[in-house]
Amino acid sequence: MARVQLEDFNTIGKIAKRWRCSPKTVRRLIDCGAISVVRVGRIVRLTADAVKIYEKRNPTSKHKALK
Repeated sequence: MARVQLEDFNTIGKIAKRWRCSPKTVRRLIDCGAISVVRVGRIVRLTADAVKIYEKRNPTSKHKALK
C-alpha cells in the first residue's frame, strides 16, 4: 500500500490562491461535486490528483497560466 504524503493535499485557501478566486468559490465547486475532497472530521483537503483532474476538465486562462 502506498503511503500518502502531506504534500499530496492542498487546503481550500491554497487552491483559491492558485486559481485566483475566493475560497467560497472553491467550496461551491466541492459542494456541487465538481472536485473531490478528503474529509477528516471537519478538515477538508483537496488531493493534488483531484486538482489536476479538475484543471484538465475545466481549462481556463487562469489554470493554463499556472502550469
